Amino acid sequence: MPGLAAGSHIFDNWDLSYAGHELHKLDWITPHKKESLQSYAQRIATNIEHENPILLGVSFGGILMQEISRFLPHNQLFVVSSVRHQDEFPARLKFCAATGAQRLVPTSLAKHVPILKRVVPVPIIKRRLELYDMYMAHSDTTYLNWALDTVVCWQQREPRPVATHIHGTADEIFPIQNLQGDHIKVEGGTHIMVVNRYKWFNENLPALIRG
Repeated sequence: MPGLAAGSHIFDNWDLSYAGHELHKLDWITPHKKESLQSYAQRIATNIEHENPILLGVSFGGILMQEISRFLPHNQLFVVSSVRHQDEFPARLKFCAATGAQRLVPTSLAKHVPILKRVVPVPIIKRRLELYDMYMAHSDTTYLNWALDTVVCWQQREPRPVATHIHGTADEIFPIQNLQGDHIKVEGGTHIMVVNRYKWFNENLPALIRG
């Protein structure tokens, strides 16, 4: 499961077939009005066709997969570039949870990313906008407003005990210093390491699955 607003094509360079694994990609769907994360997880899970799958989610997708793991029989659970309980959120997200500040985010601007990337003159911002445009598959405000609210208000006091947590040491969204418990470190990995460090996953995931 990809991260917030991202499409499943972020996994296009992943290939675990040499180790005998099939990769099945999931995509976000439009949430119902005021839909709970638990209800949404149930609807996404209807697209999982195999028995006892290995579940893997990135960022918000990692949170969603943890919810799915509560009711869906599965073999293993991998949480990537994400958190395993709410105490691992950075201070800014805890502030949003307390104040509702995430509702002030102008999510409608997401629709204008293709235009902005053509006119913004600052190279580093232009490159970030190009990445957003390349990997953002869901820019409608209904989904984005729901997703931001759902992430910020996620209630999980204790981590899922069976989850294997993989995290980059340079993650700027969920800083690694906020994490608790055991996790596998990817040196230099950022929040988008599933895209730009895909070789690490191709090389290491099969051993982690076996282990």
